[in-house]
Amino acid sequence: MPGVPEQRGRKRKITDDQLCKMDDLLKSEGFEARSLSWQAMAWECGITGLSDRTISRAMGKLYIARKRGERYCNDCIQRREEKDQHDKEIKKVHAWAAVGYNFKSDLVFYEIESNKNSKMTQQAYIGQILEPHVKRWLDRGDYFTLEEDGDSGHGPGKGKNIVKTWKEQHHLQYFFNCHSSPDLAPIENCWQPSKKYHASKA
Repeated sequence: MPGVPEQRGRKRKITDDQLCKMDDLLKSEGFEARSLSWQAMAWECGITGLSDRTISRAMGKLYIARKRGERYCNDCIQRREEKDQHDKEIKKVHAWAAVGYNFKSDLVFYEIESNKNSKMTQQAYIGQILEPHVKRWLDRGDYFTLEEDGDSGHGPGKGKNIVKTWKEQHHLQYFFNCHSSPDLAPIENCWQPSKKYHASKA
């Protein structure tokens, strides 16, 4: 009926006034506000007691990274030159390790002088991994099968290569498995915590 407030449906958890406050914050603070989490944005507006999901659903299309006419607005452009240069200057660390039943190897850090991205080469795999580490296990009579992913440095493929020749000469039992699979390649479960730790320390 005209003049009677709507009574149907569930009462809204967030008011129009609160929505307007957060929208005004986005417009006035630009990129700085857009980088906030939903909770942080609400807190900046004096709004408490609401979940991230409630705020994000209520904000809906109000939370826009770039509005009409803002294509070249400085607040909406992320400049990457400094970050890209910073990434180039950071020395990337690459490591190899093996895990097995009741066994774990040392963590072996390696460098590849022939390329900047430290992509494992077959020469480096023999010289820095197989000879100093895997061969030691073979020499002392350990019984194992080396599981590897299909990295080109590990010597996959049907044709002959120096890694495959090394494995045959040293009677190394091995097989290639699906890479990046936590079920088929158990060591993948070990890398994520160490990556997170080193990223937080960088």
